[in-house]
This record gives sequence, structure tokens and C-alpha cells, in this order.
Amino acid sequence: MKKHILILFTISVLFYGCTDILDTTPGDATTDANFPNSVDDLEQMVLGAYNAYPGRSIIEASSLISDDVRLAPTNTGQGTSLYNWSYTSTEADFEGIWDNFYVSINRANQVLLNFSKVTPTATELDDYNRFVAEAYGMRALSHFVLLQTFSEAYAPSNLGVPYVTSIEVQQQPARNSSLEVLNAIKADITEALSLLPASATDVTRINVSTLKALKAKVALWEGDYSTVITEANDILATTPIATSAEFSGLWNDTSEAGIIFKIGRDATNAGDGTSGDLGGIYTRSSNSDIFYNPSDEIVGLYGAGDIRPAVYFSGSGITAQVTKYATSEAQPGLNDTKVFRAEDILLMRAEAKVKSITPDLSGAGADVSMLLQIEV
Repeated sequence: MKKHILILFTISVLFYGCTDILDTTPGDATTDANFPNSVDDLEQMVLGAYNAYPGRSIIEASSLISDDVRLAPTNTGQGTSLYNWSYTSTEADFEGIWDNFYVSINRANQVLLNFSKVTPTATELDDYNRFVAEAYGMRALSHFVLLQTFSEAYAPSNLGVPYVTSIEVQQQPARNSSLEVLNAIKADITEALSLLPASATDVTRINVSTLKALKAKVALWEGDYSTVITEANDILATTPIATSAEFSGLWNDTSEAGIIFKIGRDATNAGDGTSGDLGGIYTRSSNSDIFYNPSDEIVGLYGAGDIRPAVYFSGSGITAQVTKYATSEAQPGLNDTKVFRAEDILLMRAEAKVKSITPDLSGAGADVSMLLQIEV
């Protein structure tokens, strides 16, 4: 009898214990009880979307897979699967790009699905609209970089990536077509532009020029060259490219000349392998062990008098270093992640002029010459 009672007691404990576990709200879920109830709280949520941006993973993957660097003798295995093209789908950098962008999207969606529960005062209305616009912008940007990274060159019916607008924790959505993804991105950009106040000009936050730059980038991806040119003209009218005197300051974050949008990193991100320590891709910040030298090929691309190599590289041979992300705020390897610069937009406009139905080769040449005059 005692044995039967013990069995029944054990079963009841297990049953009710499992029920409690299944009824527990996931830690990252938003409920009426824990949802932010002020405009300031909304800002903190959207800042979380910025913080998840995987700047280092994007730069590291593109840099090591290309021929821009060569393996240094002091490398002890850092990034070699990328460098040797022996990576798999679970490679940390690619997984980091995928996971972190969807974390950013999830945080943006937390705002977009619940902002109506916050009632701003008259003096808070601009900030309220701004934070919602930023969430739309980050959702659009994150999906576009995912599309570029994990999809083929654009064709409307090609598989894209899942365009996620909900916050279910365990969801496994199907991939949308590339056309569906682009249409959703455009809709989010349009919504963000309708909300964003003109006073929102901080280059470390989504601003009007950021949204126009993203719109131009999307248009270039799908071959809508007239839109690229229109948006580029608007951006460059208010954000000129950096001068030669300003150029070096872009890379130690003492200048914002020509910057349209960047993910700001401060001393709290130092040593952060996901976001802040960009210089750590190439050199160990703590003892200057070199993981990758700049390749002879890329160094040889720069002509005499070009100001860029002195900023990007130092040394020669096996002691050559990539110094493009050497330091910021006195923190070795710490730099802001530049997402859009006026120089990028200028080159996009030049490409669009060449590829237009009626090519404007002289206009494209003038754009490239404008850039070369600054850099040489």
C-alpha cells in the first residue's frame, strides 16, 4: 500500500511540476505585466535592437573569405575555417550574423507590436514617433543585410530569408521570396519615414538619410537605378564625402565627416568579440599578436600619394598589420561600425548611372573622379 501511495505521489509531483514549467512565460516575452509603460522605456527597447547589430561578424566573414588578408605566422587558429574556406553552416561568424540580426529584429518587433500601449504627452510625441520609426528602420535594415548575406543575387522568385514581424520565441518561419522580402523592407522604410521627425539627425541612430541610403541600396539590389540616383542626390546634397584632411579621423572615430549611419561602440564594448573589437579580427588587442597580415595584392592596389594605405596598414612583410580599426576612445581594437557613408552612396550613384537604360558614363566618371581627388 505504501508503495502505491509513493508511486502516486511521485507521479503527481512530476505532473504538476511539468505543468508549472510549461506554463512559465519565456524570459524574453513581453506581457502586459512587464511591458515598458513610458516613452523612455521604449527608447531602451529600441537601443537593444542597435546593440544586437553584429558588426564584427559581417566584417570578419567578408574580410577573411576574400583575398584581402593572408595568414600570419603568429596566428594560432583564429578565423582559419573562414580563411581556408572550410566553414560549415554552423560557423560562428555566419551563425552570429543570422542569430544577432534576428535578435535585433525581435527587439524591434517588441516595440512595433506594443508601442500603442504607451501614451506619450505632447512634449514626448516627437521622441515617441522617433523610437517607433527607429524600430521600423532597424527591422528593415536587419532583414536586408540578411537577404544580401544568405540569398542569391536578386530575382523576384528566388528564396530570400524569413521576414519576421512577430515575437514567438520558438517560431521557425519559412523563407519568403526575395520579392516579398524587398516589398516588406520598402513598406517598413515608408512607415519609418512617415514617423521620423526632422530633428532626428544623430548618425548613431536611424535618421532620414539612413532610410534614404537603405532605400537606395534596396533599389540597387533590384535594379531600380532611377531610384538609386534620386535618393543618392538627396543624401549627397546634405552629407558630402569626407575631405582628405578628415579621412583618417573616420577610422579612430574622432570625425563623423561623411558618416550617414554607424553603430556606436564605447568602452563597454571593448573586447566584445561580437560587436566592438573590430581590430581583434586581425591583431590581438592585449599583446599585438598578428593573426592576419594585409595581402600584398590589396596593398598594391593603392598608388603613390594615396592617403588610404597609411590609415589602413602599417609595417611590411610578416609584421604588416591592418590598422583600419586600430583604436578608439583609447581602447585598442574598438571602433564604431560604419554602416552607410557618403562615399558608399557616391559609388552607388556612379554604378546606377552606368547601368541605367540610358547610361550616363560621363556622370559616373565624374562621381568616381570626385572620390579619387579626395583619396589621392
